[in-house]
Amino acid sequence: MNKQPFRSLLPLLSKLARSPKLLVVAAIIMLFEKSANVLIAVSLKEIIDALNSISADFKLAVLLVVGYGVLRASAPIFAEIRDMLFTRASENSARDISRDLSEHILGL
Repeated sequence: MNKQPFRSLLPLLSKLARSPKLLVVAAIIMLFEKSANVLIAVSLKEIIDALNSISADFKLAVLLVVGYGVLRASAPIFAEIRDMLFTRASENSARDISRDLSEHILGL
């Protein structure tokens, strides 16, 4: 197996890791988003189970519905924040790679 193509990708990976803090923050935001999406389904199940019980408390039902609404609203917010952070990191990497490619071609 020829390892030359993989060796030529190593400098590109270092360009992607140019802003590791930004990538870590974006990954954490992505985890929050995915957790919110999972909790939406779980909370809806709990709301239905709580409302089906014989002694359904009105305050509990309202609290669960409000919590469900907060989760539904937080998932797209986290998605937008994640997209904003990943976009900046990917644009920086693309700009660096394009500049290096242009310099290489002009140097030929």
